[in-house]
Amino acid sequence: MRSPARNAAKNIGGVFLAQVGDGILRFFISILIARFFLVEEYGFLNFAYALTSYFLLFSDFGLQQILVRNISQNRQRNLHLYYNASLIRIFLALAIIILLGGGIWLFSGYEAYKIIIVELVLLLLLQNALNPSSIYDSFGYSRYDAALKFLATFLYALGVSVVLLILKVKNLPLVVLISVSAQFLYVFVAIFIFHKKISPLPIKFDFSAVKKLLAEGRIIVWARLMAQIYTNMDLIMINFLKGDRETGYYAIAYKLLFAAVALNAAMYRVFLPLIAELKDDFTALARRLKIIGKALAFASLPIAVMGIVFADKIVLLFYTSKYAPSILALRILLIYVALVGIGAIYGSTLFSIGRSKTYTLAITIGAVSNIVLNFLLIPKYSFIGACVATILSQLVVVVYTYLKLMPIVKFRVADDIFIFAFLSVLVSSLGYLASKYIGINFIVVIVFALVIYVAICIFGGIISRDELEKIGLKLHK
Repeated sequence: MRSPARNAAKNIGGVFLAQVGDGILRFFISILIARFFLVEEYGFLNFAYALTSYFLLFSDFGLQQILVRNISQNRQRNLHLYYNASLIRIFLALAIIILLGGGIWLFSGYEAYKIIIVELVLLLLLQNALNPSSIYDSFGYSRYDAALKFLATFLYALGVSVVLLILKVKNLPLVVLISVSAQFLYVFVAIFIFHKKISPLPIKFDFSAVKKLLAEGRIIVWARLMAQIYTNMDLIMINFLKGDRETGYYAIAYKLLFAAVALNAAMYRVFLPLIAELKDDFTALARRLKIIGKALAFASLPIAVMGIVFADKIVLLFYTSKYAPSILALRILLIYVALVGIGAIYGSTLFSIGRSKTYTLAITIGAVSNIVLNFLLIPKYSFIGACVATILSQLVVVVYTYLKLMPIVKFRVADDIFIFAFLSVLVSSLGYLASKYIGINFIVVIVFALVIYVAICIFGGIISRDELEKIGLKLHK
């Protein structure tokens, strides 16, 4: 029998490594696309992905989160939900692709290559309909799913490299086609492996299950729509209000932001099923959340601070001076790393323990705040205003969910946050001075600064080796 503690620790490490690798590859791909194509083309591509992400919410109907929660609570009895959820998502995806795709083709007025890009990106709705991540997460095999996603991204990167660097074919729709093909390959391989190696997937239509999933999904899809608005509406609004070029500048900062949150994303993916397991034992849950909060603060704060300090060097090195306006945007958005790394635990816990309405209201408040702030700030400050809107709306959500969760589950991480923040500023400042006055390469400086930060935290007793090496053990009674 698998040890839950060791398996949780392996999942954190495995998912993190796979997502770091995935992030590096996607970072490399974004550099190639940004360098080979115009700022306007890069901006439109990211606009197409952002627009599709909203329709992805409707085609998914909140079922991804529901599957993780329900299957985690009873794996074998609820595994058939995956098949029934897939039927719902396929139907919704096809309906959206036909209606939206046809509308864009007939009425958008876009040039042919833009229409092709949007149509290809819309195919990701079908890919998501069969997304197996929920069943891997529920069975405690997140690391295997993450590894398969990494392999798909590797194929994407390889294909793009061949097309742009070797064949010298400068065709953006072809780049998108390679991406979509790699995603479909991941889905089919992941489903096959799960069915053969982990657990047979029951193919059984259950009308009552479909009704239940649709009823629960109505709440979640609204929450996810609101979440998408306050994290992704900026790209769409910038495109409509300012055009493709300004969207391109913002998209560069956003790409780098997602690379910066790779570790937090890996940790949250593993932690969420563990939180759901203790939804009826708030005393044990409080102990678990205390350790989770400490681990998240330890991981997120140095990344945010060092990224802010060296943002100019990062953008100019990888994207050249063509994207210099993205530097300030990146510095502002990196505050989001700290806010999400530390603060998202409150909303995630509310959802995991069944407070879906409170969670949905919090996300709705954040979405409304983001829309209002975007309308106020983008016309005057362009993509910089959008960055500020993103941070402020995220702060609103963090504060609201914190106030709602504390009366239910009490745990304290404030002291740890202040300590980790102080150390992050200290090592980042020393690194900046070493880079500026001694001339040490900033990448070398960042690596050494992180090593010093971790050493101080461990040997200073701020976070124990046991908490780092056996975090899975600490998360279980």
